[in-house]
Amino acid sequence: MDLGLDIGFGEVKAVVRNGDDISDFVFPSVYAGYTSSPMDAGTGMSIVDSGGRKYVVGADAKREKNQISPADLGDIIEAMEVYVAYLRRLSGVDDTANVVAGVPPCYWKQKEDYRIRLSTMFGKVAVVPQGLGAARVLLDDLSPGTRHMVLDFGYNTVDHLMVEVSEGKEGKDIIVRRGGTWKSCGVTFLTDIFRGELGDSDLKGLRFHVLKEFLRNGQANFHGEIIDLSGAKRRAGNQYLRSLGSRIKDELGGELDHIDGIIAAGGGVYYLDVADLFKSLPVMVPENPELANAMGQMLLAE
Repeated sequence: MDLGLDIGFGEVKAVVRNGDDISDFVFPSVYAGYTSSPMDAGTGMSIVDSGGRKYVVGADAKREKNQISPADLGDIIEAMEVYVAYLRRLSGVDDTANVVAGVPPCYWKQKEDYRIRLSTMFGKVAVVPQGLGAARVLLDDLSPGTRHMVLDFGYNTVDHLMVEVSEGKEGKDIIVRRGGTWKSCGVTFLTDIFRGELGDSDLKGLRFHVLKEFLRNGQANFHGEIIDLSGAKRRAGNQYLRSLGSRIKDELGGELDHIDGIIAAGGGVYYLDVADLFKSLPVMVPENPELANAMGQMLLAE
């Protein structure tokens, strides 16, 4: 059994291969401590045991007042057992699975802490930089000798990797040259820009997760009325891309003149057109960008 595991700040994504069967699982990375009461036995809720305590996980945790969301890799490592317990329930994956997990480049120095923690739950664990999985998914479409920049648009961050495609006796392979992470630059940042574009509308005060869906759809179903938000979405997207473009130019500069293409992945791809950033470079997007890293990591577990 092979498992590609992508624990993000917004969602946990996993792809499991058991023989010829491949399944994927996505759930929020928020969780909350559970305390039973005489009037609530937790019936129908997603509750797992971890470290002698009970936790509410998945979508149910979003309704808990004491919910916890990870803010950095240390938080993810601390909550990892909770996430894995829920994943085991959903997928049936056991501790014999061959696991490949991803870590954002900015936390690469902590990769061994991550691996050691995950190794207490699975027999064989490897850790790769976030973004490598997305490149692996598209490997068949990449030519040997080419260089690509992977952009992984996440919940809070955008990870970037510079990769090269090599070819040896056993076929094509991907070499990571360098990487990094732009913090406070993910879907949360884009949604905040979108909120600012709503003017004096009553929509402006709605919760983040509601506005995020309005942004993705370009419209709102509010009090039974369909409201066109395509203009606000376009303006927010343009402002976001200008900001991201400045970061790319400042940090990578002329390096973009020496790459052959862009690979765009992550859930943030659903909210904007990355091709608008790179007029002179081809942009490749995996079939399912949200799950691309988990899928590629599962393939790396072969």
